[in-house]
Amino acid sequence: MKNLFSIEQLSKNEINEILQIATEFDLKYVTDEFKHKKLVLAFFETSTRTKLSFEIAAKNLGLQVIDFMPELSSIQKGESLIETLRTLEAMGVDVAVVRHREEGTAKMLSEQLDMSIINAGDGVNQHPSQALLDALTLKEVYDELEGFKITICGDILHSRVARSNIELLSKFNVNISLCAPKELLDNNFSSLNYYNNIDLAVENSDVIMCLRIQNERMKQMEVPNTSEYYEKYGFKKKHFEMNKNIYLMHPGPVNYGVDIENGLQNHNRSLINKQVRNGVLTRMAILKKILNGIEK
Repeated sequence: MKNLFSIEQLSKNEINEILQIATEFDLKYVTDEFKHKKLVLAFFETSTRTKLSFEIAAKNLGLQVIDFMPELSSIQKGESLIETLRTLEAMGVDVAVVRHREEGTAKMLSEQLDMSIINAGDGVNQHPSQALLDALTLKEVYDELEGFKITICGDILHSRVARSNIELLSKFNVNISLCAPKELLDNNFSSLNYYNNIDLAVENSDVIMCLRIQNERMKQMEVPNTSEYYEKYGFKKKHFEMNKNIYLMHPGPVNYGVDIENGLQNHNRSLINKQVRNGVLTRMAILKKILNGIEK
């Protein structure tokens, strides 16, 4: 595997291999195995968890990490994205972790550059490393990616996390449902089961994955009233009582009082902190698989 731009490109075996590699790491694992390799973080959209976890993952594996800041680069003078990355490639960069607002950016770059490209989010299209870390988190609970019911609740229409998770879990024997206002659903997923409120979803699911409302990607007319949204779709403490076996996930950042009730991140059936931890381990596994592929 030279690049990672979508979940669609991965087979079940490749997904399982990445997850297995991740289980062999812990947060204290440090090596200089790849000290001769260079990685650039090229983020054209904001990020905390993804960017920092890729940086920690790369440094844990010994890579030299360059934090490219578009706002201070020649992109501000009109240089194109592809020319910028060609320049970095000429400087000896081996891997670029790219987040960009335009769908398909990572795939386009992977087709035009010799360096490896990892998609850290391309618009509303894909976020493959998030889906992989979510899969690792689910495997820690259920051992295998099969036999459980998950409902993704929130802004499905604008969520690359939803798309990548649906693509990944659809490769396995997982029952996937959606819960969202009708205007925030994606017609591409019309074949999936649908709940029109979170109470129904909680009653009929093993896992609820909440998503934030992505106001920055919406037209004003699409933005729901937050108090009405929270009442109908927000995950609350009472839901842990309604279903004694329910698990809660959220890719972050969390809008407390909108997506979920404040304070639930640390509940014993919340997997949110495990998702954050597994972000580092999964991204270490992705980097190791790609770097081993480069060296063959």
